Amino acid sequence: MMLARPFMDETDSKISSIRALSFDECTQDVKDRFNNSALHFKDDRYELFVNSNEKDEKVRIFFKFQDNMIREMVIMTMGDSPALIHLKGKIKPSDIENLSNGRK
Repeated sequence: MMLARPFMDETDSKISSIRALSFDECTQDVKDRFNNSALHFKDDRYELFVNSNEKDEKVRIFFKFQDNMIREMVIMTMGDSPALIHLKGKIKPSDIENLSNGRK
């Protein structure tokens, strides 16, 4: 829940749901298939916000906008411990900018 904390206090932004999918207990074949699918994810409804490629891990963060608000955020991590996080709500883009600048 720490990820959602900045959107819960003193802001107009509201997160209505958070879903997380972990592949920790899956076979390597399932992890590999997810990694490949996530790496090639393309959906015109979502805009790529962050694309990070480290040696052993890749991260993609996508936003879905509606009425100048972020309505959905999808976070995909690929590597040895892949995961998918899906957030829904109404998040002001300025709140994301404040987080990236180190402010709450």
